[in-house]
Amino acid sequence: MYRKRVISDIFYDYDTYLLLKKTRLNFEIHSFLYLFSGERFDDKVGLEWPPPFQGDDRDVKILGSGINGILCLYVDGFNSEVVVWNPAIEEFKVIPPSSVVSVPPHVGIVDQLHGFGYDCIRDDYKIVRCVDFHTNLLEMIITLPKVLYDPLWEIYSLKSNSWRKLDLDMTTFYRSPVCHLEQVYKNGVCHWLGRSETDTDNVYLVSFDFGNEAFFLTSIPLTMDDNINFDLVGTHLMMLNESIALISNVMQKHLLFTYQFLVKSV
Repeated sequence: MYRKRVISDIFYDYDTYLLLKKTRLNFEIHSFLYLFSGERFDDKVGLEWPPPFQGDDRDVKILGSGINGILCLYVDGFNSEVVVWNPAIEEFKVIPPSSVVSVPPHVGIVDQLHGFGYDCIRDDYKIVRCVDFHTNLLEMIITLPKVLYDPLWEIYSLKSNSWRKLDLDMTTFYRSPVCHLEQVYKNGVCHWLGRSETDTDNVYLVSFDFGNEAFFLTSIPLTMDDNINFDLVGTHLMMLNESIALISNVMQKHLLFTYQFLVKSV
C-alpha cells in the first residue's frame, strides 16, 4: 500500500528506496523526513510529519524500522508521546497513556521504548517498553513515607488500543554516553543491545518475540577486539544482507562486525 500510494506516484519504478530522518540543531531542534530513490538515491521528496508532530520543535524519532509501510514515531519525555503512522494513506493513531500502573502524584513515570513490531499470529502491531519511576525526594522526606517502585515492562496492542503488563524479568536497555537507543526488526522479532543485571561486564543482543511475547539473549561474538570498551564507543545495530550487523566506531578507527543470529522461539 505504501509503495502503490506514495512511492509509485512520485518516482519511477525503482526497486530500492531510502527513508532518511534529518535533525537540524540550532537554537531549536527540527526534524525532517525525506524519501530517496534512483540509482544513486539522488531523487528526493520531503514528507510531512503527521499532525501531532507538525511544527514541533522537538526531535521526532522513529522507533525501529517501518513495518508494512507503518512507522512508529515518538518524542522522548517523562512519558513519551507515541504515534503510529501510515504515510501512504495519511492515517495516524496517537498511543494512549498506560493505565497499568497507578502511582501517587509525587511519583513520576519514565518510560524507555524498546521495540515496535508485528505479531503475525494475531495480525497486530505492538510496542514494548520499560517503565521506571522517580520521586520528588524533598516531598517524600518532609511529608511522605518512603515507597519504592520496581521497574516493569509493558506492551501495547494496536488492535485493542491498550497497554498491559508483561510478566518478564528482561534485560534493560544498554546505555552509554555515545550509544543511542536502537533496535532492529526481522520476522516478528526485535533486537537491541542490553546487559544483564547479574552480568554487567558483558553485552548481549536481546531479542523479543512479538508472537509469544518472550525474549532470549545472544552473546556478542568473541571476535570483537578485547580492548573495546562499550561504554566509550559508538555502537549501532542494523540489518545487512539479512543478517544483524553491529557497527562500532572507535575514535578514528571504524570496525564493522557482522554475524547471523538464529531467531527462534523460547
